[in-house]
Amino acid sequence: ASGEISRVAPIALYSHRVPAADGTDPGDRGRRPADPAGEALAEFSRQLQKELGDAAVTARGTARAPEGATELARVESAPVHEQSAYMLAHS
Repeated sequence: ASGEISRVAPIALYSHRVPAADGTDPGDRGRRPADPAGEALAEFSRQLQKELGDAAVTARGTARAPEGATELARVESAPVHEQSAYMLAHS
């Protein structure tokens, strides 16, 4: 419809919007990416390359950990009822 609904992803930039050309928050005018996690990876790679200078930075995309791999970290989000309450209060 109006482009205000995008695919939900576990990681995204600026409320699922593509950063402005200068890398800043696009506000509510930014384009909605088809692949929010891919856009986050691309922007992270650009910023890392900028900081590292001559070092090579390669973004490989998505992958799965091998069976039996050690869990390094875990992230859990707020329950849906808390997220919904926040959305209703700030939308």
